[in-house]
Amino acid sequence: MGILFVSAGNALEAPTVVTELNESTESKLIRINQVWLVNPAQWTNAGAGFNIELTDGTNAYSMRID
Repeated sequence: MGILFVSAGNALEAPTVVTELNESTESKLIRINQVWLVNPAQWTNAGAGFNIELTDGTNAYSMRID
């Protein structure tokens, strides 16, 4: 079996801009503006995935990187 061409020129999904993470944003393509890593050392690229903490200066977010 080789490569099967299915289609081309399809529109890409645009991310939804959000200010909080909850059940409605889970598994969605989202964008959170103006956040930064609380501790850059958490970005390990190790194993099957890792968790990082983000902040916008007011709110804290936990994010899973697979």
